[in-house]
Amino acid sequence: MRSRRAALRALAVLPVAAAAARPAHARDYASASEVLETIDTLSLEVEARADAVAGAVASARDFVASLKADLARHRRERARLREARGEARAPAAPPIEPLALARLRSTLEQLMHAHAEGLPALAHGASVQRLAEHMTDLSRLLAVVDLWLDDEGEGD
Repeated sequence: MRSRRAALRALAVLPVAAAAARPAHARDYASASEVLETIDTLSLEVEARADAVAGAVASARDFVASLKADLARHRRERARLREARGEARAPAAPPIEPLALARLRSTLEQLMHAHAEGLPALAHGASVQRLAEHMTDLSRLLAVVDLWLDDEGEGD
């Protein structure tokens, strides 16, 4: 049982390690508002893609419910950050093309990168801490999708 847990812990940080090994092409955000807008848009896209997966793959429904619960909590926390800054509400969900697990993975990765790249634009320590916590959740979700892709033979 111990080796299994150790392997799962190692897999949980694998997406972060893999992202760190790639050449950096980070986006420079001009403001915290721009960071939050990008994160909101990508989060809605991830949720819509996850819904498409759950609609097509019954065994994915529990995972997608967990993913959506995390994203909903993140959305509420970002709304509180916006409210504290006196900013407007988040954007509406974008239209999504047909089901593709690889696209869900790609969008999740973009969302995680937007969090990381946006941290310097956030001046408030509590905001940085909150988004860093969201990155940890996203890393875990990305690891699950990576394992799923490997199992389906799509991760090659």
